[in-house]
Amino acid sequence: MKCSFIIAFIVLMSTGVSSASEQTDCAAASPFCATSDILKQPIQDDEPRADIVSGEFIIIRTAERLDCKAGLSWITQLAESGDSEAMFELGDMYDSGSCAPVDESKALTWLRKAAQNGNKAALSSIGRAYYLENGRDEAHYTNALLWFSRGATLFDARSFYFLGLMYLEGKGVRSNYREAYILLDVSTHLYPFLSEDRAVALASRDRAREGLTPAEVTDAELSSNRLLEGMLQHQVKTISELFPQEALAALRGGQ
Repeated sequence: MKCSFIIAFIVLMSTGVSSASEQTDCAAASPFCATSDILKQPIQDDEPRADIVSGEFIIIRTAERLDCKAGLSWITQLAESGDSEAMFELGDMYDSGSCAPVDESKALTWLRKAAQNGNKAALSSIGRAYYLENGRDEAHYTNALLWFSRGATLFDARSFYFLGLMYLEGKGVRSNYREAYILLDVSTHLYPFLSEDRAVALASRDRAREGLTPAEVTDAELSSNRLLEGMLQHQVKTISELFPQEALAALRGGQ
């Protein structure tokens, strides 16, 4: 079942097959269309600009090695010139403290700029920054829910993962093992098959499974497949039925 669905998923992605009976476009009042107002068209050239290994800054294209101070200066200049991927990586550096001092304000500033310039990975990074922020309160979780929901509209695996985690742990939303299982299952289809992130998502999905009966697991897996197919085909009715209601409400409120 899973194997056949993955094949169908790839075919749908490549062909853009759609259902005429349910298909809609962004002229319709769908919260799933809202993200298009937040981001420009995602950039095509989104290869990493740099890597940081053992405290050393490495420029990917030239393999040039810089110390952290020089590397921070280089990536900042690139980000300020309008490079979306550099904006994302600079925000991540300030968020993680890799080759830059931890600065939540600067991290969010650059991640927001990256998102506004077409970097969809920035959406889940913004959500994660709110989700893990010190002194977390309901406002932080509300912001996290919004940004993860926006990322999910663009098939971002990490956004689906964190949405599932919110429902699994009951943070910012009601605890719901079925919703958690569906979202985490979707993320396992979107992550690279042999990636560490997918392994983590599978482990979290198994935690959600423990709170469900076998019949409920089967139903959740069918719903996960239907949700992915519905999103691919822009089936508003299916999406509205299967996407978590709190996430839909966050998208409507964030427009």
